[in-house]
Amino acid sequence: MRIAADPELPPMRPNFSVPPSVLDRPGTCPPCSASLAATGGTTPYNWAITSCSGSCNTGLGFSSAGVLFGTPANAGTSTFTFAVTDAKGQTASAALNITIAAASTSTPTTTTPLAISSSTLPSGVVSTAYSTSLVATGGTTPYTWAITSCSGTCTAGLSLSQAGVLSGTPASSGASTYTVGVTDATGQTASATLSLAIAAAATTSSNANYFVSPTGSDSNPCSQSSPRAAPDHAFNLASPGQTVPAIITSRQVRL
Repeated sequence: MRIAADPELPPMRPNFSVPPSVLDRPGTCPPCSASLAATGGTTPYNWAITSCSGSCNTGLGFSSAGVLFGTPANAGTSTFTFAVTDAKGQTASAALNITIAAASTSTPTTTTPLAISSSTLPSGVVSTAYSTSLVATGGTTPYTWAITSCSGTCTAGLSLSQAGVLSGTPASSGASTYTVGVTDATGQTASATLSLAIAAAATTSSNANYFVSPTGSDSNPCSQSSPRAAPDHAFNLASPGQTVPAIITSRQVRL
């Protein structure tokens, strides 16, 4: 009876693929496996390790079915003496070398710290649609945005989406100071304080301003001594030939 195996087994490396049913041991690298075979004698065979020299890698086990398995814990070459016994008590042995390679190392990826690069908010006008997008750098996308606090007017009608878009229709004028926060995919956070100014809506009038002299009228009760601030029209109701004073309008109207 003899062990049918090469004097030196092929190197076992951490990236060997092994069926999960064979290996179930924690370690620093993926599991490894090698099966020994014997010829002659009478089956079944019963295997054992009788001695080891060299690295004698920890993390490896050897089954009575002749399977060397496990997750190597250290690199190096080990010389194992294996013995096999058949059903009738015959024995055979062989010294075999197993080489465990060091696990490859990878350089960890350095992630730039998360930061909010938006420093200002464009101004807006009451009752006019408003929209602006906030910008962050670093970290790992996607980002999630939120308003964490506000002071000042805190204009109603505006909201910040999780995508970082501040939008809406401002309902009131004034200055607001928002503290906004952003969270990246790994849980990093950053915050910034941004100011927003909302101006009052411009007022328009369909009624023209009039200046009436010298005593005014019921439809437009102003007089030469108390004219409208910015007349659009000037009427002289005094005697023919009299002019409207230049301080009221640059055009003189003569009746």
